[in-house]
Amino acid sequence: MEVLHYPEILLKYESKLKLSLDEPLTVTLHDPCHLARSLDMAEEPRQVLSLVRGLELKEVPYTNRRMTTCCGSPIETIFPFLAEKIGCKRVTELGESGAKIELTLCPFCLGNLRGAAKNVNSDLNVIDFIEILGQGGRSLWIRGLRNTTRGWQQP
Repeated sequence: MEVLHYPEILLKYESKLKLSLDEPLTVTLHDPCHLARSLDMAEEPRQVLSLVRGLELKEVPYTNRRMTTCCGSPIETIFPFLAEKIGCKRVTELGESGAKIELTLCPFCLGNLRGAAKNVNSDLNVIDFIEILGQGGRSLWIRGLRNTTRGWQQP
């Protein structure tokens, strides 16, 4: 049995994907530790983003891919104060990209970075990676199906 993360699945069907945004958008990407280091999966999310017409990816200087900075969420239950400090540091780093939207593929990173963005009064909007693919209702087409406000339908 082959087990894949969803960016890998999307890349398998790359020729059937038609991804575009209604308006140009600039984003930055937070590489979750478990994907970038443990699974050595840093390029696949970038490859998926490169398929989205109208999307520009601005990298964080130095702290991306395998050299990503942790968001702090793995230690939140034991050391919440430290997790918050680490998250705030990461939000500051992500802000250095110049993008106003930050994407992540991890629900733990998502929660911790959203909280940290509020704590440092950052205008960085932290969203899940998959949300950008479905943005605009008609943006995502997979295998002849279209995501609309009424769910998946034939085009």
